[in-house]
Amino acid sequence: MKLSNKDYEKLFANYINESNGRTSSNQKNINAGQNEKAVEFKRYMDAIELQTNRIISKDANNEQIDSDNLSEWDILFSSINSLNTAAYNSLLKSTLNNQENNISEDIKVENTIKPKLYPQNNTEDSKVPVLSDIKALAREITSQFEGGQLAGDFDGQGISLGYLQWNIGQGTLQPLLKEMAQGSNTTADFQKIFSGTIVYENSQGKKTETTMAAALKDVLARSRQEQLAFAKSINNKNNQIAEPWKSAFLKLTQNKSFIQIEDRYAKPYMDQAEKITKNSVFGVNSDKGYALAFDIAVQNGSVKPSAKALIEGALKGESNKLTNPLSKELTANQRAVVTDLNNRLKNVEDINTKKLYYTAAAVAISSNDKYVKDVWSRKSTIVAGQGKVHGRYFDFKQLKA
Repeated sequence: MKLSNKDYEKLFANYINESNGRTSSNQKNINAGQNEKAVEFKRYMDAIELQTNRIISKDANNEQIDSDNLSEWDILFSSINSLNTAAYNSLLKSTLNNQENNISEDIKVENTIKPKLYPQNNTEDSKVPVLSDIKALAREITSQFEGGQLAGDFDGQGISLGYLQWNIGQGTLQPLLKEMAQGSNTTADFQKIFSGTIVYENSQGKKTETTMAAALKDVLARSRQEQLAFAKSINNKNNQIAEPWKSAFLKLTQNKSFIQIEDRYAKPYMDQAEKITKNSVFGVNSDKGYALAFDIAVQNGSVKPSAKALIEGALKGESNKLTNPLSKELTANQRAVVTDLNNRLKNVEDINTKKLYYTAAAVAISSNDKYVKDVWSRKSTIVAGQGKVHGRYFDFKQLKA
């Protein structure tokens, strides 16, 4: 069912009403209540933009995307734009354009994403035997770009889970859950994590009180269509996973056994990242090199031969699409990326930094033109160690060059 502008206006109104009760001590430093609402409105729009990243990631490497999904988001953005020009137009002009002056420094820091290495706390479940610190950090960085550890039915996939957002709709999450539920060394953890009691309707249509674990096992034995229907049923009206499922799934993402399962399914991406870092032309065997390579493997698949040729030419000082922003071969989006690239490289002498930037830009301009800037924002943020992606500020300064 397509959502109308009124549907989105109602969604926005609900968001504002809910956010009014969540004002933190830091947010109270904003002088006027109108400013606070403006900031919340901007955060809402940023969150919507972030949610589109799942579609962006699939389409960035010229992959086929379901047209219904894209049209839904087109409607969403046109609806948000209509709100901008209506009731909140003057509010946005007076506050969002001067947001840097209206928000205290501690709020800016609060909104900066600083990925942490696993484990994230001292609980037994989170003591993850990481393959290496940089691999753990790389997967955390890409996880943040992909939308975090848990997402609801914003894209029609029911539920997306884990650092690479495996999901029910495409059938990529079910194998991981089955391993966790059935493994000889993982069943106990699965039962503990999903120990809550719920009322569940089984395949015969009979409602009964049972554990979440039992319900989930039953769902995993059903058809893909039934699994997706169940996943959608545990979403709230805002397409977010509802309790008690939200807390349980989040706990699952911190379980050491489940992360080991994730690592096995993510191995092709890790292998591709290793291959990229060892490439004789553009490979950089460092923290930044691996983090960039892993994000390329996840979002773009690989470095295309045409991109490799551009990098090689640029490193030799040739004039090509990477080194010449005025090239007639560039589209407007590609030109914006190449212009930014050359500005960043003006005072750079380090060869490895040059390789990373050229690789990031070559991968970006070799992507679907609609998402060239998105790919560049992700990749350049990793190389620079900081930047803005999908409306959020990231700090990766802990990455070694």
